Amino acid sequence: MRATTIVLTCVSAAGAASALWLGLQLSEERARSETLSAELKALRHLADYRPPEPIVTPPLSSIPPPQPAASAAQSKVAAQVEINPGVMPPGTRARDFGEARRQLLGNPEYRKALQTQQRLMVEQYYRDLPKVLGLSPEKASQVFDLLTNSSVQNFDGRERRLVTQSDGSQIWVDQQRAGEDAAMSKLIGAEGMQQLQHYRESMMSRDEVRTLGAELIGSSDPLREDQMQPLFDVIYAEQKRLQQEWNQLTESGVEAARLGAKRSEAAIAANERIVESASSVLSGTQLAALKELYRRQKAQMESQDEMNRLTSEAMAKTTPGRTD
Repeated sequence: MRATTIVLTCVSAAGAASALWLGLQLSEERARSETLSAELKALRHLADYRPPEPIVTPPLSSIPPPQPAASAAQSKVAAQVEINPGVMPPGTRARDFGEARRQLLGNPEYRKALQTQQRLMVEQYYRDLPKVLGLSPEKASQVFDLLTNSSVQNFDGRERRLVTQSDGSQIWVDQQRAGEDAAMSKLIGAEGMQQLQHYRESMMSRDEVRTLGAELIGSSDPLREDQMQPLFDVIYAEQKRLQQEWNQLTESGVEAARLGAKRSEAAIAANERIVESASSVLSGTQLAALKELYRRQKAQMESQDEMNRLTSEAMAKTTPGRTD
């Protein structure tokens, strides 16, 4: 398989996903990016620090490494260095960054600032979770604390070990995550854990409803509270269907260069079904706003697919005989 094909597969998939569901993935990536940007600025003042060499992102189908959080962090900083090659002298090794980063995380003042930042992001990201779970202010604060600690642990790096199951298959187990889940279960109970899982899975749909609500603010017919849950149900059903379709596309062996475009087609069709189903929930003005929102998403996906196609053609011409 071409190395360029692997890269373009990731780009195409990311382009299609970000265009339709602007919730969970983008929120998490934005939070991680902001923190890493702050880290990079601080790292510049450490003695003998130089940026890491670029790390190649693995294909989407590959098994995640034992410490995916650390790899992702290094990849993001490498990408920033590539964009601004004159910021740091070249030639450092990844472990130089790792050591400098450990020094920062071991600094109590830096760690306190990181904890505060992540807590604020958790409160914003999960702002309606207390209402969904029916939590008291005190218990909601404890839930936010646990979620914050879990987020900070991602920056420390998570340790996984390979465990053989009863059927002989092997899986990577994050024991720290298991402990976090146990603490959360003790706090909100088994039913609360199920509600939390559903909340996380449906976050993209919730953000879609919020986006439409923001579109209608100040209009003659803003989105009402009693419309939000029915609209959420419509979008969430299509979100689950779309995810299944994307999984089937990945498993069907569709050519890597065409996978992103196929995913975009499925996402656009899902939007069209949402508009049709939402006609019984929304007024004419509101439905027009939803159509306009999806028109922009469609244009964004189609332009991204065209850029990917042209990039693929250009890279194929410059590296005709290269294979991975």
